[in-house]
Amino acid sequence: MNDLILVIGGTNQGKSYYIKECIQPENVPCFVYDVQNCYGDSSTKKGDLVLNLPIGTTDRRCRWFGNKNEFIQLALLRKNTTIVIEEATIFFEGKTEEATRELIVNKHHDRNNIIFMFHSINAVPPRIAEMADKVVLFKTGDQVKNIERKFASYLPYFNSLKNKPDRTKIIFKNIQ
Repeated sequence: MNDLILVIGGTNQGKSYYIKECIQPENVPCFVYDVQNCYGDSSTKKGDLVLNLPIGTTDRRCRWFGNKNEFIQLALLRKNTTIVIEEATIFFEGKTEEATRELIVNKHHDRNNIIFMFHSINAVPPRIAEMADKVVLFKTGDQVKNIERKFASYLPYFNSLKNKPDRTKIIFKNIQ
């Protein structure tokens, strides 16, 4: 526990499937920002808070579709939880907000895993990349020149995926 994990990949490369596998074990509580409704049934409406169990120490699964700031405030209350932000790009439009930074910085104290999912390497804010413990990389449509400039340490992994089948992933320890 206590990791910040970046899951990065293009559309239909297997990011959500990978994340679902990570949160599958029955003993792992999770809290998911699920704006695309990837983690529930199609009858769930946006704006609903969906719980499989009552909030409390036995709470295991919780999905949130509403306001991102409300999600972060609720996530800050979580302990021993895997917190997933399915569409992390919307959390990092411009400056990273203080509450989101607090969530990341407090992950060790709160014993939380945090998983941010991005559609491209270029969408990852450099400050977030610096704090990440692990990267799960799928194929992306990034330009090599942008990766060289912003994330040179990711380039060998990015290049090694070019000739691999879709949905292939590489997991590496983040070193900036």
